[in-house]
Amino acid sequence: MSLTTTSVLGIDVSVWQKDIDWPKVKEAGVEFAMIRVGWRGSEQGLLDIDEYAQRNYEGATAAGIKVGCYFFS
Repeated sequence: MSLTTTSVLGIDVSVWQKDIDWPKVKEAGVEFAMIRVGWRGSEQGLLDIDEYAQRNYEGATAAGIKVGCYFFS
């Protein structure tokens, strides 16, 4: 029995990375990005939207990078 392992390079992004040069990310070999769309605060329990989520989605998809999104709680 032979096992073959295949992996792809991906990144996790949010407001903490600020402005991302998505064409450069693609050029570096990144195939997918997990984009944080928001989180729930620990003190008040309020929902917060990641202010960079939309621009990250648009930038990644325009560069031909596959995306997934998540909400941190």
